[in-house]
Amino acid sequence: MNTLNKLSFLLVLLTVSTKALAIEESATPRALIKDATEQLVEALQANRDKIRQDRTVALEIAKQVAIPIIDFPGASRSVLGRHWRTATQDQRERFTRAFRRKLESVYVTAMINYSDDIVSAARNISYPNTNSGDNPRLAVVKTVIHLQSGVKASVDYKLHRVGDSWKVFDVSILGISLAKTYRYTFARELRRRGLDGLIAKLENRNDATIASSSGG
Repeated sequence: MNTLNKLSFLLVLLTVSTKALAIEESATPRALIKDATEQLVEALQANRDKIRQDRTVALEIAKQVAIPIIDFPGASRSVLGRHWRTATQDQRERFTRAFRRKLESVYVTAMINYSDDIVSAARNISYPNTNSGDNPRLAVVKTVIHLQSGVKASVDYKLHRVGDSWKVFDVSILGISLAKTYRYTFARELRRRGLDGLIAKLENRNDATIASSSGG
């Protein structure tokens, strides 16, 4: 796995925590991300051995601490772009479920393989002040990861208001948007087989991943 892919796993995970879900609704997006980083590190330290021994432990942590803070419909809409606008309600729901399961698998893989990297990097993060712009329902939280090699990796978290809560819908790493990266990855399948074909492929891969993890 190249450095950027490894970093993307590591940094997306840093957006979530159990304590973040209990923060006052008036908390700023920056405070949400900063607190989330600290709390996830604590969770990984407490469960490091269990995570390595049992994949289902990592999956349960992902469902408890990661999923609630991510806007999956918003992320799915961003990933599909114009295809979301022409999709039926059933297609939107199926794609959102399949994309969510794919990201759950990403989180689990990161927890199992990179927990030490996540803990190490989380101790060397700075949070530059940023201008959230004119729209009070949109925010960008900028962070800088100071890696042991001396390299600085910039990460921008894009959040918006969903009801009374702030939720993450995209992350840009070194200027590269994960939503745009997935959009590019899915584009070929969309051209070849359309949205239904892409959804079916995601569903099949998700099922295969679960079967492989369970030994079935």
